[in-house]
Amino acid sequence: VVQHLKIIVDDLYQIMGFELLHASQAVDLKKLQTSNLRLGKSTSVLHEKFRKVVPFLQKDRELTPDIKSAYEFISKYRYS
Repeated sequence: VVQHLKIIVDDLYQIMGFELLHASQAVDLKKLQTSNLRLGKSTSVLHEKFRKVVPFLQKDRELTPDIKSAYEFISKYRYS
């Protein structure tokens, strides 16, 4: 049961990494259209820390390293 739970949690980190990758890109694209866009305090901190690890996608590139970095970020991130 514990091994199965570890697999499930790991899969959830992968999904959350994808979601954070997409959400961060959407926020940055929206900021290009709306210069006064403001995020909540915790969301802003999370976005800033994530962008230090996974940069904005300005032009097409291989996303495998970004996906791996997003997974590692979300699996190690601690809310402060």
